[in-house]
Amino acid sequence: MMRKALIGSAILLAVALVVLLFAGGIHHPKEYLDPWERSYHEGFDDPRLQTVAFGLLAPSSHNIQPWTVRLEEDGLAFTLFVDPKRLLPEVDPLSRQIVVSQGTFLENVRIGAEELGFTPEIDLFTEGEIDPEGSASSMETRPVARVALVPGEARRSPLYGAIFDRVTTRTPYLDRPLTDGEVQKLLDLSGEPGVAVLIFQEKADLEAIRDLAVRGIEVESELSGPMRETGEIFRINEGEKNLHRDGLTLDSQGMPGLLQALVQGFGTIIPLGDERMADSWRKGEVERLERTPAYAIIVTDANSRTDQVRAGIVYQRLQLAGTVMGISMQPVSQVLEEYPEMGALYLEVHERFAGEGETIQMLVRMGEAEKAVGHSPRRDVMDLIAG
Repeated sequence: MMRKALIGSAILLAVALVVLLFAGGIHHPKEYLDPWERSYHEGFDDPRLQTVAFGLLAPSSHNIQPWTVRLEEDGLAFTLFVDPKRLLPEVDPLSRQIVVSQGTFLENVRIGAEELGFTPEIDLFTEGEIDPEGSASSMETRPVARVALVPGEARRSPLYGAIFDRVTTRTPYLDRPLTDGEVQKLLDLSGEPGVAVLIFQEKADLEAIRDLAVRGIEVESELSGPMRETGEIFRINEGEKNLHRDGLTLDSQGMPGLLQALVQGFGTIIPLGDERMADSWRKGEVERLERTPAYAIIVTDANSRTDQVRAGIVYQRLQLAGTVMGISMQPVSQVLEEYPEMGALYLEVHERFAGEGETIQMLVRMGEAEKAVGHSPRRDVMDLIAG
């Protein structure tokens, strides 16, 4: 009798596991990862599309991929616009982070174009800057940049290979400080007018930054608007990843494959409510902050749209160089968000770590990751091309 009961329980468990795995989409091909293939850009004859394929692999706020490209009819040029349909009005009401994300795209374009044998001439805001409020009308009519590809000789950047290996790693980091050599290599990467990189490893600085970051996370986790917005772009299973090919996933958490598949299945069948999702996110972020040996701050002399793009360019260089050196990074920029409830913390972090008139564009945790993580979804190149 007991043996039959055990067999019955084992069968039920096996059935439950299969149901969870299929609910999580383990049977789906991961089409959303196709653009990460090193040969992906070779599927396009137009070198502009090839460079856009490199740009597509750049990080963006919430992985929303807010890029639209318009190909010029003559020559080898295109214009980059913010996609006004891909904004984050709750957490990024002025679209500052969205504009920073334009810079990460352009840095990948530059590196990729040089690899293909072109000198990219990148001119920012040729029709004037997007307005400070980030209105849809200004985004639709004012390009972030015009990129012209001038034929020349191929030049391989030491960061080129890292374009395909780079990930945003949301795991605890090992208790190993960066070496002086690593810090100096990262500090040397700015090279953009009005942009500076600051790296902090001293105990007092780490404690102050961690305290600010934790309080920022606590503020955001209590707000229904930002939490709802984040929940709407969380892709819980493989089917959603293939459908949307953007947003946040579990892939950056470092879960073993089978465990992630089971968690995805469970989350599909029994979705977390807003309160539980906020609590889970808060606990995870705080744990990661407690296991972070270094932070970087990217600060600009002012806060123009050009400054924001240049900050994104510098951040992408940092991430690519970090990838080469085995240093992982994750933005933790809640205290830099410009909605009213974050106002006091925004002022506090600037008073502590920025000079008069300066703007902190990014706060980033850094270190050697405890676990390897997977890539986040990417859209198809042609989805970025305006008709």
